[in-house]
Formats: sequence, structure tokens, C-alpha cells
Amino acid sequence: MNYLGIDVESYGAGLLISKLRRLKTIHNIRNMGRYTHDPYWTMLYIDTELTEEELDEWLYNCSFPIGIIYSSVFTRKLEEHP
Repeated sequence: MNYLGIDVESYGAGLLISKLRRLKTIHNIRNMGRYTHDPYWTMLYIDTELTEEELDEWLYNCSFPIGIIYSSVFTRKLEEHP
């Protein structure tokens, strides 16, 4: 299991979550909310079988009806796991 995170523009977070939930390799998604210092961005926590690179590639190649912009995919620190 890989514990990853995604920084995504807030307006597209809901659509991205709904697309990710369709993947069988995703076990859990949590919307951690907007950043206090920049509410334009939202952080998502994802527990998945995908590696960081595989998730980043999926995001890059995925098509959305609106342009969803994400700035990074990252591995969460041990203390951030449930």
C-alpha cells in the first residue's frame, strides 16, 4: 500500500475524487480541505496500490470535461497515515 497525496486546484477536487474512486487500485481518498494560506489549492490523501509515478502518469493522461490542474503528487510522511 502506498500513502500518497495530491495538490489540486480546489474547483476540480470533487471531480478528481469521483474519477479516482472508479479505479480499483485506489483504496481510500480523503479530501483534507483547502490550504489556509492559499484556498485556491486543496490537498487530497490517497491510499493506493499505485506508485507515486504511476499516479502522476495517470493524472497527466486522464481526460476531464474541464481542465483540472494539479501541482504535485507526493508520498505522505509516516505520521500522516491513519
